[in-house]
Amino acid sequence: MFPILDKNGSVVGFGARALKEGDEPKYLNSPDTSFFNKSRILYGLCENQREIRLKREALIVEGYMDVVGLYEAGVCNAVAPMGTALTVEHCREIKTLTQKVVTVFDPDAAGISAWHRSMPIFLETGLFAKDVTLPQGLDPDEFVKKGGAEKFYELCDKAPQQVTKYLKEIADKGILGEKDRERYLQELIPILVASRRLPDKGAVLWDDVSRLLGISFDAIKKLVQESPARNTVPAPAPAPARPPVRSSAAPKKLRQRKLPLDWAFFKGALQYSENFFAFDKENWVGFLKDPELESLLVRVWDTQSSSKMLEILEELAKSQTCPEVLDVISETLLKDIGTQPSPEPQLFTEVAKRI
Repeated sequence: MFPILDKNGSVVGFGARALKEGDEPKYLNSPDTSFFNKSRILYGLCENQREIRLKREALIVEGYMDVVGLYEAGVCNAVAPMGTALTVEHCREIKTLTQKVVTVFDPDAAGISAWHRSMPIFLETGLFAKDVTLPQGLDPDEFVKKGGAEKFYELCDKAPQQVTKYLKEIADKGILGEKDRERYLQELIPILVASRRLPDKGAVLWDDVSRLLGISFDAIKKLVQESPARNTVPAPAPAPARPPVRSSAAPKKLRQRKLPLDWAFFKGALQYSENFFAFDKENWVGFLKDPELESLLVRVWDTQSSSKMLEILEELAKSQTCPEVLDVISETLLKDIGTQPSPEPQLFTEVAKRI
């Protein structure tokens, strides 16, 4: 029997596991109540929340025994759903502690299917997710008993990003026929739709899928725009009203949607300026399709200094007539330039490669 605690340490239900292999059901939980809802409760979250905060990462495993076995071996930042698929509510709970997760499911068909299904949910909720591939035949509990906590954490550190791993799985299939390309595109649509909430990352993902399946970027963009959102995560609250820009010029609307890679590069350059300054100008000047963004970035790059860049951005903010450009500049000015923590530091480099 396993007492199930909520995040505050109150017992809200019980779980049980069959003692004999083959007995059904293998796991049995208390029925849902106003206190115990399987779509919200994560086993081990109460006990492991401190370590999740310290490590800035949560490990998501399949069941109680995995959480218990890992804890006994010294891996104390794991949680598990209560016999259900991962939900948006689970992810919201995790996001109060960290923005990084690693799925560590059994290396069988059910485990592979589970992490595939979790991808759009992590994207929707803004969690950076990786996936561990365990040696065939070993679950997390068995692996840590053989290799210890240090080896287990090494495996987690080296784990690839979920979406990257999934696209590699498709690429490894070799040349795809028409039916296979259509099938994979249908499987990817929920992921592509969810990525709309992360414009910079979404631009890279759409470009990857375009290259992988041999479909134009514009066709993918149209497909995503026509696909209904899952509506499982509320849209972000509107930004506070901004004083009107002192200009009679008409705002240039929808520029970011037309050239998402240019805008991802622009945002990344301002938010990760040290990376941008180290990037040779000849590698991007002349390749951006938006001449105004390129002109602004040339001025920024020529400063070769985060402090001087701040002065340039403040100057640009006073004269900028495009609301979309002004939003990016304002967001950058509100942060510590060049020191932005990024759960995916290679994103700016990946965008730059595609420009």
